[in-house]
Amino acid sequence: MLRSEHPDLVVTNSLKSALYGGVAGLMAGFPVVWHVRDRIAPDYLPRTAVVLVRLCARLLPTAIVANSEATLATLRLDHGPKRPRTLAAIGSPSPLAGGKRRASSQSTEDLTVGMVGRIQPWKGQDIFLRAFANAFPRMEQEP
Repeated sequence: MLRSEHPDLVVTNSLKSALYGGVAGLMAGFPVVWHVRDRIAPDYLPRTAVVLVRLCARLLPTAIVANSEATLATLRLDHGPKRPRTLAAIGSPSPLAGGKRRASSQSTEDLTVGMVGRIQPWKGQDIFLRAFANAFPRMEQEP
């Protein structure tokens, strides 16, 4: 199908599509970009999947885009014989990213803070809650 469509680029958006699309793109001779959003680690995926994805990440994609430096690091691309030519990590678009607080005239009464993500130990919800409690120790809890 890729050969008949002649795409400029194959872009994948999940681990399964990275493997399928990576093999298809390599066989058809088209560049492949993996968009990785999952941690490639044994506490998240089965060990065999971790080994397979890390190996394929060195062989299949032309480039890899990850949702963070931390996610990109779990691919361990600095180890091993080959790596994709282009790597990129897309950071958070939040003005609060990196622990920097935006100056604002708003009072803390108007402050809304949230964390979006699946509840998993490695997501750091406990760290978020402790940091929030330390940042706003005098805020009263609603009944």
